Amino acid sequence: MTARARDDGEGSDFSTINLEALAKLPRAKLAPTYRLQSRPGNGCAGDPPGFPTYFTRSVYTRHGNNPRKGAEEVISYEGVLYVTRASTDWRPGEGWDDVYARYEARMRSLYKPLPFDHPRVQAWIEATMTHMAHCYKDLDQVAEPFEHGKPATIIYPVPDYKLRTFRDDPRFSEDWRVKEQAAVEAFNASRRAAYARVASVDNHAGVRAIRRFYPEYTPPTG
Repeated sequence: MTARARDDGEGSDFSTINLEALAKLPRAKLAPTYRLQSRPGNGCAGDPPGFPTYFTRSVYTRHGNNPRKGAEEVISYEGVLYVTRASTDWRPGEGWDDVYARYEARMRSLYKPLPFDHPRVQAWIEATMTHMAHCYKDLDQVAEPFEHGKPATIIYPVPDYKLRTFRDDPRFSEDWRVKEQAAVEAFNASRRAAYARVASVDNHAGVRAIRRFYPEYTPPTG
């Protein structure tokens, strides 16, 4: 293990990491030409405070790629590199969802959540709700079809780019004008109604993100 690797975990607060679970992970010994990501954190955007993704570091070869075999990502603790992702995680014929599900389960097993009323948790909740203030998950394809097999995220109130605009054309008759205006208004009314049906508390993207870790969360009303 290189000196750089030994120093990576120093000064970090591991109070949210299940050290017993961490100790059960495979250990990595880097080749002399390998290096670790300079700062920890992989895919941690939006994760709750202290989630293990904030502690991970990618492993790079001298060419700047992940190794073709062995550890691809680690958590460094007290001079030991614990493998959180390896080349063997990718099994022939599997899709990304299968691989990510195992990775997510691994991260969850390492996590010791802070109490719900902890200031860091409350700050994260506030930031999450602000960031996703108008975002909702269309779980039943009420307003939008699935995106890549998953529920679409919609914005409510309905943004202008999702609505139609009547554009008058003097070349056409008044009868056309009346029918076209009616068609545009009907489409927009239908679109607004569909989006309104999706825009419930339980479908709110921020609420759903928070409840993954703190199921007791209920957003304030008003």
